[in-house]
Amino acid sequence: MAAMAEPRSIEVKNTHHIMVYDEEQVKAYGAKYCAGLNDTDGFVKYLYLASRNKYAKKDGPGYKDTQAFNRITIYKDSGAAFLRYVKAYEVPIGVYVQHDETPVEDATLVLYFILNPRSTVNAFTALSNKVLKHLTGVASMKLSRMESSYKSLLHASNASKPYIELDIDVKDPDIIMLARVAIQPFLQYEDCTVETHGGYHVVFKNMPKPAKSELWKEFNKMHWKYDGADRHGKSIVKSMIDVRSDPSPPIPGTLQAGFKVRELVAFWSLD
Repeated sequence: MAAMAEPRSIEVKNTHHIMVYDEEQVKAYGAKYCAGLNDTDGFVKYLYLASRNKYAKKDGPGYKDTQAFNRITIYKDSGAAFLRYVKAYEVPIGVYVQHDETPVEDATLVLYFILNPRSTVNAFTALSNKVLKHLTGVASMKLSRMESSYKSLLHASNASKPYIELDIDVKDPDIIMLARVAIQPFLQYEDCTVETHGGYHVVFKNMPKPAKSELWKEFNKMHWKYDGADRHGKSIVKSMIDVRSDPSPPIPGTLQAGFKVRELVAFWSLD
């Protein structure tokens, strides 16, 4: 009897971009940060996908900039609906391309969610004013790009700003220990901490103005900065930690350049 041939190893390649690795984390995050959204008050949040040039493979396509892709507006208070919106980005490879039509590498994609709500009423009002000025000859706009104009105006139309964040772009244990001590006076306002590919996003909620001022003052000190270079090689001063007034951290349960983004609990505690 002839010996059976050894089974061949077949390499299976993804045909679609994979964004989600843990659906329950995505649903929980969506339920938390979409809470209160409805069809009547005109407040929305949104997702957007970006390719980050710093995550491109050395032997892959040359990315010249960070490029944002399709934005999805969220208006429902539902973790299940949030998951469906997130998975809508899992399109066939080749749909997302750079400006030169080069397909985007799966490993460069990051999905973000804007936490502070936007006002559709304010955005539509601003758009109506732009159209009126165009029709009366006061100013000009490209009417064929009205949707793009509306999205830009929506981004600028904050309904409120309950959230602020620390964007920590380092994972060095010694620096993180220093940051852990410095964060203690603000820890009562922590709403979540998200671990990402290169650091952490610490989201604070309803922080009073005096505390915000102290947060800015603390993390603008020079010992949180270092000498680096921009993407053109020019020497600049860079920050290990930035305070951002409009948080949009990557979503727990999704992949960021292959890294499994997750939410951390009690990470900053000194106990």
